[in-house]
Parts: sequence; structure tokens; C-alpha cells
Amino acid sequence: MQGGTQLVQAMIGGSLDFAVMGGAYLTGAVKGADLVMVATHMDKFPYSLIVKPAIKRTEDLKGTRLAISRFGSSSDAGLRVSLQRSGINPDKDVTILQVGGQTERYAALKAGVVDGTVVIPPLSGQGSTRSSI
Repeated sequence: MQGGTQLVQAMIGGSLDFAVMGGAYLTGAVKGADLVMVATHMDKFPYSLIVKPAIKRTEDLKGTRLAISRFGSSSDAGLRVSLQRSGINPDKDVTILQVGGQTERYAALKAGVVDGTVVIPPLSGQGSTRSSI
């Protein structure tokens, strides 16, 4: 499935009994979904933000289009936390677009459809500008 939000929906709908997911679990639980986390394998988001070469400073992110998989996913949560910690308001300063899996997001960046995206290895080493979150 493409993103944890689809996994949460499938679990709530009874199609799945168990799933491995990231930030979507938290989003679902906060919104009242009856989910139980058994274990976690990460203590931080594994994403790197890769952007167009013209973006040199954090301030340059204002007004850009940034790609995630789906709203409520770990890519969404990781991007939003990173932006907030950098002084960028994710709801006002940038446009966040649902593009799909990381290969689709990377392709959208390369095609100029978006200005940046969050990815995990092995794609996290591909961008011309990169910032770990």
C-alpha cells in the first residue's frame, strides 16, 4: 500500500490485523482510531529533504511546492516537523502536495513538478541539496 494512511484505513476497515507504519499510526490514534502500537524501530524520522539546486537556504523554501506521499503519513509528519523546527510554517509558507511513493516524489522533483520532497535511502543521497530531518 502507498503510505501509512492507507494502512490505517485498511486496519480500521478490518482488512488488516497488523501493519508496519510510522507517523500514520500517530495521526490515526490522535483522531480516535482504536489502534495499538506493539513496537517501534525508529526514534527519529529517517527522511532527508532534497530540493532543487536553486534552493540554498531555509528561507528559500518559502513559496515552494513540497511533495509527500499522503496527508497524515510519516513523510507528511516528518516534513511538517522539520519545517516548523526551521521556522517555516507548513500551512502558510509552503504548498504540500500528495504525490505518492518516494520514487514518484523523486520523479516529480526531477521533472520540476515540485521544488522538493522528503525521501529515505537510497534516494536520500540523490539530491543536489539535502537536509536531514
